[in-house]
Amino acid sequence: MTTVDVYIRKADGADSFSLHNGLFGPATTALHALIKAFQDGTVSGPWHSSYIDTTVKGTIVRSVLGGISELDPPYHQPGDWARFTAFQEAIDDDADYIIKAIEV
Repeated sequence: MTTVDVYIRKADGADSFSLHNGLFGPATTALHALIKAFQDGTVSGPWHSSYIDTTVKGTIVRSVLGGISELDPPYHQPGDWARFTAFQEAIDDDADYIIKAIEV
């Protein structure tokens, strides 16, 4: 079974959020958006479709998370959607964020 994990942390360590799912779900949506950003040149640097470790501006984080519409069990708990939207609303477009995405 495929598992996808995406970890996003503000570079200064202040805010973070992680997404998890099996084959389909919000983490996969974020991973695909991140891959697309590499493919179209929005983000540069080394990457692989099953492992990405990069630092990007908040505007990129905002676009990567923009396609996520829900966080469902079993990988997310009640209240995670509220935490996700709070994290999303607090994104500083000019700040650096570290994103690690893993598909195994």
